[in-house]
Amino acid sequence: MLFLAAVLVGVLFEVIKGDGTNPFRYVIGNLAAPWLVVPFAGGRSVRNPLAGALIGAVLAVVSLAAFYSLLELVNHSLSIHVLSNYVLFFSAGAVVGGVTGLLATLSRRFLTWWLALGLPALFVLEPFAAFAVGFSGGRTGVNVAVWVVELLLGVVSFVVVLRSHGRLAARVSGRPLG
Repeated sequence: MLFLAAVLVGVLFEVIKGDGTNPFRYVIGNLAAPWLVVPFAGGRSVRNPLAGALIGAVLAVVSLAAFYSLLELVNHSLSIHVLSNYVLFFSAGAVVGGVTGLLATLSRRFLTWWLALGLPALFVLEPFAAFAVGFSGGRTGVNVAVWVVELLLGVVSFVVVLRSHGRLAARVSGRPLG
């Protein structure tokens, strides 16, 4: 199921990004943090940290493979230069997906639950990083709107993780939630 989700993420982001002529779609298609949701879910699905890292890496690469396969089918732009860029993205995706999967697996443990805050942190921090470097044509209204939505998703995710842990801690300690 996660494999299919990884393929769908890659295809969805390529479809959203389109040919790059629509600035709104282009910015959404180039967001990085949402790509890590599936590797995070993969890591959370296992108890072994090594397995979590491996699953996260594989799922990230599968998403990227789906994205670039569809891109090549549409654009027919395969060249040595393009392939060298893909190697960079696949390598980075494997590393980041692996780390995400590892942290997700470790976040299942009671004492390291706070590692689950890593994914919402990426959603919160990406807009600041993108804004700082003037990603995708600078600080346009479209870019800022997309980044604000991503930032809000990150904040909501922080709240969900914190509330979930609070409920678990209350159940473990036997005290009422109040």
